[in-house]
Amino acid sequence: MKNHFFFGYFGNKRNEVEKLYETIEPVLDEIDTVIEPYCGSFAFSYYVWTLNKERNLKYILNDIDENLIMLIRTVIENPDFLNEINDEINEFKTNWTKTTYDEIVKKRDFKGYLLGHMYYRIRPNLFNINGCIDKILMNAPVVDFLLNANIEVRNEEGLNLLISNINNHNALIFLDPPYILSDNTMYKSSSDNIYSYFAKNDLKKFESKLLICIEKNFITDLIFDNENDNIITYDKKYANGNKKRTIHLIYFNQ
Repeated sequence: MKNHFFFGYFGNKRNEVEKLYETIEPVLDEIDTVIEPYCGSFAFSYYVWTLNKERNLKYILNDIDENLIMLIRTVIENPDFLNEINDEINEFKTNWTKTTYDEIVKKRDFKGYLLGHMYYRIRPNLFNINGCIDKILMNAPVVDFLLNANIEVRNEEGLNLLISNINNHNALIFLDPPYILSDNTMYKSSSDNIYSYFAKNDLKKFESKLLICIEKNFITDLIFDNENDNIITYDKKYANGNKKRTIHLIYFNQ
């Protein structure tokens, strides 16, 4: 799947969504809610929605990152925001230098969050007085999803959302938690307590449908039984230019 989000998002699963969808498709008629406790760019929910627009599935998008959740909520509640922020960035970009740009990003406020993440898409014209961003935010495919799907947005610890829905037999919970043995500097919180929860609980006993996509390592080998659990593994190549390759696993408790 091509990039659906407003900007490149580290760790997004847009290249895996077809494989993930094939895994859960046999039980899709049994669910009415898709829950992402670590939603990030919510590529999975977006993909499910594109193939099931006729169904009024509910999507619960949660993340611990306040700025990400603010972006999602703002687009849903005020679609004109995309025009406003785009115009504001274009207006002030004519006077930017690298120094002023860095100062905005380092403030880590909402505008700094957007500019920091959009940098790789706008940098060819970033300091060109004749350049423009050309409506990058508004053209993101995910806008259609945010404005038309049945979405609930939350900003809480992902594990809490998982625990509160483990007996919801109509829910499909997609877990894409932060990495623990790879670079996770892009995450505000590592949220590694989810792995302890995996190790201490029998995920097959959950009434909810539970789909997990994580990096395979010696910790996951201790948690999951590759012979007896419903495990799919695949090669993963990072798209950020470092050519790193690893192995990811998909677990489904059905």
